[in-house]
Amino acid sequence: CIMHALVVVVVVWSALALGITLAADPFVWPLPSAYLISSSMNLNVANSFNITATSSSSTILQTAIQRYMQDIIFTHLPDGAPSSSLVTSLAVSAKFTDETLQLGVDESYTLEINQGESTLNANTIYGAMRGLE
Repeated sequence: CIMHALVVVVVVWSALALGITLAADPFVWPLPSAYLISSSMNLNVANSFNITATSSSSTILQTAIQRYMQDIIFTHLPDGAPSSSLVTSLAVSAKFTDETLQLGVDESYTLEINQGESTLNANTIYGAMRGLE
């Protein structure tokens, strides 16, 4: 869309004119509405990485977690790689476990990737599933 491209150009040009540095693209799609990329972190996924649902008994979310665990490609780290640079697990939490899918369902989520355990928090199981994507 020409209008969308024009808006992006204006925003980028305005930011550059004001001396604002734009963050690099986080290489995720769809692009989050807000994100922060740490320049000091270089994390790898541990071979023993695991995803668990901490607050949901939803069978839909449990099935999604099992599906994504099968799709994760683990990279093998060289012997002696620092264990502090590994992400070992992802704890998934959905505030509401209603499995009713309807127009306008809240798909928002917050994903925080840290050394050791990372967290994915959402209001609904559908937000949690979107975050897993």
